[in-house]
Amino acid sequence: MLYDLLPLPRQSIGVICCVLGHFASGYLDSMTFTCHAMLTCLSRTTQLISSRCCVNALALICCRGFNYSAMQLIETSAKSGYIWIGKGIWLFQKNPLNLLALLLTYLFSMMLVVNIPVIGYALWLILVPGFSIGFMSACRDVLANKHVFPLTLFTGFRSHGRGVAWRLLQLGLIYCVLVTTSLFLSSIISGDWTPLLKIMSGEVKLDDDVDYRRVLFSSIVSGLVVYMPTIMLFWFAPVLTAWHSVPPVKAMFCSFVICWRNRIAFLVYLATWFAVIIVTSLVLGLAVVVLNTSNGVLTALLPVSVILWTVIYCSFYMSYCGCLSFEPHTSPGTDYII
Repeated sequence: MLYDLLPLPRQSIGVICCVLGHFASGYLDSMTFTCHAMLTCLSRTTQLISSRCCVNALALICCRGFNYSAMQLIETSAKSGYIWIGKGIWLFQKNPLNLLALLLTYLFSMMLVVNIPVIGYALWLILVPGFSIGFMSACRDVLANKHVFPLTLFTGFRSHGRGVAWRLLQLGLIYCVLVTTSLFLSSIISGDWTPLLKIMSGEVKLDDDVDYRRVLFSSIVSGLVVYMPTIMLFWFAPVLTAWHSVPPVKAMFCSFVICWRNRIAFLVYLATWFAVIIVTSLVLGLAVVVLNTSNGVLTALLPVSVILWTVIYCSFYMSYCGCLSFEPHTSPGTDYII
């Protein structure tokens, strides 16, 4: 189950359980338990409690608000990583034109937002969780053989009530802060970012100096390492908040747990996408050499990138379907069968 979390050191677990037992005592009358071990754990305040039972208590408090009887964590195997990608490709093929139109709507909206002076980029980051619900809703509708429109992108802000819209904005604000912090930490780890900025602005080409390639590689690696916890926190947080009525902070915690428990599958998932992007880049680079021109390749780069991005979002929805199992008729915000 989702509350069956990471094993923690036994010495610290006892202290945690005592504290949680104290704070949880007021919740017992208003909550429904599907695991009797939780109730036993929360009714005791001793350090002689099993680690598993205490971790269950930790999950209960942090993920309070979940309908545990309707949702269950699925621990997947490593091959699930590329299975999600395969299913994402299949989902994209069911309705490619409408899904591409949705992504183009997102790109256009992003361009409008980021061009707002001073607050543009921050505002875009704040809106990201809400836009992700739009993509998830589109994938859900494609599976249900429903029509998908460009305005589906804004479903998260207009179809679930003001309360959900406000919670998604709260998630976006937290996301903005964490992304900014990640960039700051990454800049400290990487050191001087001047060479990277010159590469991004086009002042320097990678062929000019090997050091620039080294700086680019180290910057990307350090950025991914620092940004990874944020990815785990927000991978499922928006959909848990919008579709399953989980408060933002608790949704982030549950998202992190889901990703951690399926970390091998997600590593395969990310590695597969990384390989696909690298191979695509090499093929386009080879085309430049063979054709001795970059105009046609650059023309093909945009549609290829848009298609890849759309399939990535489709596979993202499939990872949600693959990691969580629930009863459709009891899941808030859903009236379909996965």
